[in-house]
Amino acid sequence: MSVNPHAGTDLEEPWQQGFAAAFITGADTLSAPSPLSPEAQDAYTEGVDAGLAANRAMVIPATGAPPGPNTWAEIFEIGEITGDVLYTIHHVSEVQEMMKFGAGLAGAFTIFISVAIFGPDRREPFFDEAAREGMRRVKDQLVQAGAISADDNLELFMAACDLGGHGLGDTDELLRQGFWHGQVFLTFEAAQNEARQHGHSGHTQVARFQTVTPDIVELIDVG
Repeated sequence: MSVNPHAGTDLEEPWQQGFAAAFITGADTLSAPSPLSPEAQDAYTEGVDAGLAANRAMVIPATGAPPGPNTWAEIFEIGEITGDVLYTIHHVSEVQEMMKFGAGLAGAFTIFISVAIFGPDRREPFFDEAAREGMRRVKDQLVQAGAISADDNLELFMAACDLGGHGLGDTDELLRQGFWHGQVFLTFEAAQNEARQHGHSGHTQVARFQTVTPDIVELIDVG
């Protein structure tokens, strides 16, 4: 979704007005209200174009991967560890010293110990939480663009598949884990159609998000 290119200038408000009008109504015949300067009218029209595009479909804003612990000292701070586990970790560095003949093997051994003790890497949110976080960022963009207020209730829908291995990149918390998701729509039917086009029956659902309850996402089976 477009970010207001005139933010911080006198043209910010006309762009927001055009965006909000087109996003809410979906009308492509909107004219700039008067009196507005020619520059403000152009900004309003730009906002209308961006609002129409968002009305048809929106894209989850990209986000980087969350940071993780880089040293054993940082890992210790995650939670309580039993004495036996501490003993094992304490001697990992000694084991690595003895395994200098195979640095790669030593690194693999450290990873094995890490996973065995702490379980899989859970820096990324679970599937439903990841869908919620992505759609929450869409809401934040809509508020920033002036399309809705923080207290408005707007329903958003997005198809998503919890089957791993899609290999579609790392731009958000769903894709980084091998999941798939579609665009964000204002209607369930549009997201449902995209879900059915994707396939993977039994794994592909439609996430329903209401902007007034940003901590909740509902996953709907599309059959």
